[in-house]
Amino acid sequence: MYLVKLYICILSALFLFQTTRVSESPQADYKQLYYRAEKLSNAATPSANTDKEALSNYLKVVGFLSANHIDDHFLFRAYISTATFLQVLNRQKESVIYLKEAISLKKKLPDISDSTFFKPLVYCGNAYYQLDQPDSAAIYYSQAEHIADKYPKVSELERLYNTLGVIAYSSGNYNQSVTYYQKAISTLTDHQVYVKTFLVVYQNNLASALKKLKRYDEALKIYRGLLPYRIETDALLHNIGSAYLAMGKFAGAIECLNKVKYNDQKKFNDLGRAYFGEKDYALAAFYLQKAADLTVKNKQGHKIIDYGITLKYFGDLWFEKGQILTALSYYQKSINSLVFGYRGRDIYDNPATFTSVFNTMELLETLNAKAIAFKKLYSESGKVKDLEASLQTYLAFYKLANYVERVYDNDESRLLITDKKYASHQQPIEICLQLFGLTRNRAYIEQAFRLDEENKANVLSLYLREAKLKAGSGIPPQWLQQETLLKRTITKITLGAADEKDSLKLAKLNSQLNEYAINLLKVQKKIDEQTKFGRLKFKENSLSVKAVQDIVPSGSAILSYHMLDNSVICFVITNNAFEFFQTKMPADFEASLKQLYGQARLRGGNNRIQLKQLTQYFYHLLLKPAEQYTTGKNDLMIIPDGGLNYIPFEILADERGDNLLEHFTVTYNYSCAVLQNTTSGSIKLLNTIGMAPFASSLPPGNILRRLPASRAEMEALNGSRLLGEKASKQQFVANAHNFNIIHLATHAVADDHDPNRSFIAFYPAKPDSAMSYKLFLPEIYNLKLDKTRLVVLSACESGVGELVKGEGLISLSRAFSYAGCDNIITSMWKADDASTAYISERLHFYLQKGNSIAWSLRQARLDYLNDDDVAATQKVPGYWAHFRLIGGFEAEHNSYA
Repeated sequence: MYLVKLYICILSALFLFQTTRVSESPQADYKQLYYRAEKLSNAATPSANTDKEALSNYLKVVGFLSANHIDDHFLFRAYISTATFLQVLNRQKESVIYLKEAISLKKKLPDISDSTFFKPLVYCGNAYYQLDQPDSAAIYYSQAEHIADKYPKVSELERLYNTLGVIAYSSGNYNQSVTYYQKAISTLTDHQVYVKTFLVVYQNNLASALKKLKRYDEALKIYRGLLPYRIETDALLHNIGSAYLAMGKFAGAIECLNKVKYNDQKKFNDLGRAYFGEKDYALAAFYLQKAADLTVKNKQGHKIIDYGITLKYFGDLWFEKGQILTALSYYQKSINSLVFGYRGRDIYDNPATFTSVFNTMELLETLNAKAIAFKKLYSESGKVKDLEASLQTYLAFYKLANYVERVYDNDESRLLITDKKYASHQQPIEICLQLFGLTRNRAYIEQAFRLDEENKANVLSLYLREAKLKAGSGIPPQWLQQETLLKRTITKITLGAADEKDSLKLAKLNSQLNEYAINLLKVQKKIDEQTKFGRLKFKENSLSVKAVQDIVPSGSAILSYHMLDNSVICFVITNNAFEFFQTKMPADFEASLKQLYGQARLRGGNNRIQLKQLTQYFYHLLLKPAEQYTTGKNDLMIIPDGGLNYIPFEILADERGDNLLEHFTVTYNYSCAVLQNTTSGSIKLLNTIGMAPFASSLPPGNILRRLPASRAEMEALNGSRLLGEKASKQQFVANAHNFNIIHLATHAVADDHDPNRSFIAFYPAKPDSAMSYKLFLPEIYNLKLDKTRLVVLSACESGVGELVKGEGLISLSRAFSYAGCDNIITSMWKADDASTAYISERLHFYLQKGNSIAWSLRQARLDYLNDDDVAATQKVPGYWAHFRLIGGFEAEHNSYA
């Protein structure tokens, strides 16, 4: 992002307190010196001479008053004016000295309001930020925030929000930066009179954050809308060009960048990258050299990041030319520039620790490029050392990514890092397998397993881990309640805004949303600062095979799959063994996978032969190699990857035609890391609630059909049963957390294009008001169901949703995992009412006898399949295989009698 730098001149009119009367003395002309300095510093046509004289006069004033302390109020004012003028001259280090002196006068000036210190705190933070010392900057910004909380109308508050946006942006937390930039804009425009330049700056920054979030159309609309102001036009053109660059529109980027009149490292870097994209390597090298020359000329510390980017692009250029060692040399230099305090000259060296999240996106890209280069070098040299170096660089990449994920405080920002990780996830795992083949060292297989786990539901795993940390870190309950209330309010406003057509009402909703989002950030920061939670969540939690084995019961086995380009790996973990197998994927694998999912859902037509072929085909590929490791086991925990998330493994059949359901209970989970955070133990029936809102007649205007068989699902429940209009959304939200088992027999809709619009339906008392009866996915995230041991979602499509690479299906069922429930039975497709009711009734029958969830679900299905009263045509998978149990290990089940 090209951040427009606006340094602040503090005018005498901003001096918000009266100076004390001082005795006349020969030195009393300090005020005349000060006003002379003010006049010169604000000269209409400044020159080197006027600047020199202005600074000289400022320094004489602060020198005299700091030595004599005859007028500390005026000294405070002089300190700030001197510091501000030094910032105008871009002498940040000297500026910090005087700002600190101003802040230190607080104890000597008890009559001055705390709000007066807001500006020097913000300016001091700005100076440290310009010096590439973000941690020091954060200290002063935090103090300024505390003053702003106390004085909400403090002057120039918008500056603080904009700067906090810049900090969040620089750390890659783009969603958070959007919140701060929007608040800066609304705070500024709330003033009757404001400087248009500031509006351009803040909106420009907002657009740049949207660009990083890949919301290119929104960003370009803002940039173009600012051009008519004719303020910072070059910076706007630069940003438009960089947006085209991010979109891969290199010719458009070059056209815009060539219109920019100034020359700096960012512009030359972007031109170099654009010409590289156009495969004009000569011009790419020309502009990158210009960027490097500027760095040498300026010799300014805050330009080091731009130089790091220049070096990375040079590395890409040499890699493209086939000069791998030269490319690696440039990548190593780039890493040295991007990691504060790191001085690793050897290309085989990588940073061991990371203590900052600034410029991480650039660093992640550089580490990834270095790892690829080492892999290429190995293909030429044949040296195992080079292949090991590639793996070690990938491990540094993951160490940084994991650090950043722990620092970020929302899933949207974490998913940006997940995307970066997933884009390269196959390479390090393949390298591990390759190294194992070369060395037979099983440590590489364990490393492959850990890398696989890095790309499975890492965001969910981190969220669950943080939830447990919060529960045990002594956070005051009222803070957590406030956090929950703010999240629910934000969700409600967000969903309401999505349906609002009136532009004025929409603007008001967006303003409210931003206000609540800022308040949420403040609460979360308070939780981090004043409890141990902030320190706890930064601890790295590396998953080990031994730790996973410790949670596996003796009769169980984990089958964790990983999809490579041309093969499938399966890690098999039992309480005393860790094995793996690799199966080559036939050319028709993906097509057959989609065909199996489609055939499994069918309830009509004669597809038995085709379905049998498909189930045996995938059994042979996915389960047959595991038989030697699962002998004697009763329970399988399946952790799928990619398209395997859609397969009901229970229907896969061996060569005899026996499907998996006949021999095993089957449970699914997102990852072993999530599994570790899942509470073990068999379910204890404390209390149960069942809701069937569509069991009876419905009000006029309702478009969802009745589900008459859902009444039968409720009959086996030993607890509260709410049917029809009693099964309202309000009842569920208010009371769900009080129940041990929740059974929802209703409609559900999964929206693959916008998962946040996925919902579970309750009784539609007001069919024209979606919020009154639809429980949307974000609302489920905000529920508190940590005491709920089982949720049964007997609703079509509750288990499907958008398949997010590295996270799995972003489904309604997954949302209940976020809400704290460890076990969810969900539906993978539109279910048959009668068969669903049958299986649900038997499920609860066995649960009430004390059996485990997995065993009860399996036996309920077997009862259905073995019932002679059920027609053979209704025993195809489409009638019974839609149910899926997502959960953890339980105590050994009882056999029923």
